[in-house]
Amino acid sequence: MTNTGSDAPGVSVTDALPSGTTFKSVATTLGTCTGGATVSCSLGTMTNGGSATITIVVTPTVAGTITNSASVTGSVSDSNTANNTASVTTTVNGSSSSLSVSSCSPTTGKPGPQMTVDVLGTGFQSGATVSFGTKVNVQSVTFKSSGDLAASIKVNPTATGPRTVTVTNPNGATASKASCFTVQ
Repeated sequence: MTNTGSDAPGVSVTDALPSGTTFKSVATTLGTCTGGATVSCSLGTMTNGGSATITIVVTPTVAGTITNSASVTGSVSDSNTANNTASVTTTVNGSSSSLSVSSCSPTTGKPGPQMTVDVLGTGFQSGATVSFGTKVNVQSVTFKSSGDLAASIKVNPTATGPRTVTVTNPNGATASKASCFTVQ
């Protein structure tokens, strides 16, 4: 943003993040900002011609169009309030509905030593987590591709039976498959 008027003391920016996003971080070239569902920045005094850049990082949780708007105010009257709000529209491709778990390989395992299970499906993202329910400890997950996650697991000696395997992407989208893996 750039101040095109006279010196402006007490400048602040407010941005209520749109639904369908999760706040990750905020940075500014002037003043300080705090973030969450609403990002608030106190920029202090902006001189005539002075500028500041605020960078907000979010993770989209839905596909489609997301519009974000931010507004600026100051502690003195502004003769031109028409330029105190800015909006940007972004199209998010893909969707949580494209995330699916189709199978596990191998489909069975026994309690004891660590083993690797490939969880197969679609829409997996780097950083996804995998759960096999109680008494199966997932020690690590390796992103191999958008259709293959390698889960390193250790099965508790008291675990038995079929397991629902759930994948959770970093954007919060989840998908599960009942009886994908069975403890023998």
